[in-house]
Amino acid sequence: MKGLGAMPIIEVGDLDAAFAAYTGRLCFQGGNTWHDDNGVASFAIVVLDAIRLGLRRREGEAPTGHEEWSAYLYVDDVDAHHDAVKRAGAEIVYPLEDQFYGCRDYTIRDPDGHLIAFGQEIDEANQS
Repeated sequence: MKGLGAMPIIEVGDLDAAFAAYTGRLCFQGGNTWHDDNGVASFAIVVLDAIRLGLRRREGEAPTGHEEWSAYLYVDDVDAHHDAVKRAGAEIVYPLEDQFYGCRDYTIRDPDGHLIAFGQEIDEANQS
C-alpha cells in the first residue's frame, strides 16, 4: 500500500473570488466546483499539475492573524513559478530564497489571508 498524494483544504470567504485568484494570479487550472442547494458555490478544487488544492466556503467570521503556512506546495521549477505569479500580480510576502532546511521557496498571501508557500527541494541530503 502506498500514498498517492494529498489535497490540502483551505476555507475561503468568497469561493468565486478565491477560485479566480488561484486560477489567475497563482497559475492553477480550474477543476470541479460544487454548489449548495441554493446554487451558491460551496467547494472547488484547483489543480497545478499533480497538486490539488481544495477551496471550501467558510461559514461565519474569518479567523484573524494568519502568520503560518496553510499549505506548502512543491513545484518542479520554483523560480519559473515565482516569476509567473509575480507577473500575474500575486502578493508575495516572503521572497524567493534558499532555506536552511534544503528547499528554495517563497510565500504568497491569498485573498483570504492564507499563507501558501511554493518550493522545491535543493539539498539532496535533506530529502527523505
